[in-house]
Amino acid sequence: MACLPLHSACFGCSPINKDLNMPIARLSIMEGRSDEDVAKLIAAVTEAIHASLDAPHQNIRVLVDEVPRTHWGIAGISAAERGER
Repeated sequence: MACLPLHSACFGCSPINKDLNMPIARLSIMEGRSDEDVAKLIAAVTEAIHASLDAPHQNIRVLVDEVPRTHWGIAGISAAERGER
């Protein structure tokens, strides 16, 4: 079965075409940061991916998952219980 153009970029069946290069970064952070701080994080991660992979900015996706501190465990205790941010 021949690879489709998007399939080849995603699964390495042929050399990556920069026009199809679409890296996705998924980040998990504790809730509570401002929208401005999250926007700065997205911009910084986008720049890091662009610089390291030479991916076009418009193709880079950054997903930020904000996790409640009650659902973030550190050494067996939630961050909320530990009082951590």
